[in-house]
Amino acid sequence: MEEMMSKISLYHSLYLLCLGGTLLCSGTALYLFIRLDIREAAEFLAGRRARREIRRLEEENHRKEENSPKEEEDLEGGSGPEEATELLADGGKETKDCG
Repeated sequence: MEEMMSKISLYHSLYLLCLGGTLLCSGTALYLFIRLDIREAAEFLAGRRARREIRRLEEENHRKEENSPKEEEDLEGGSGPEEATELLADGGKETKDCG
């Protein structure tokens, strides 16, 4: 019976030692994860940051493409629907004073 009690005591001591080591290593890992910003490194290695940046650039280019035809018409002074409506309302006559 004495032998079993000594083995139980030994196993209990080893259990507490392993538990302490586990807590120490977990705390160290958590500290390093936060301190070294491992989440950002994982995103970089997985390519998520690059995909996000590519998506942002594509959206920006798409917005520029949508706006560019309007800007070209404004720069050219082209006849838009407003001018066509004015000409139709005028009956096609010029109302400039030549005198």
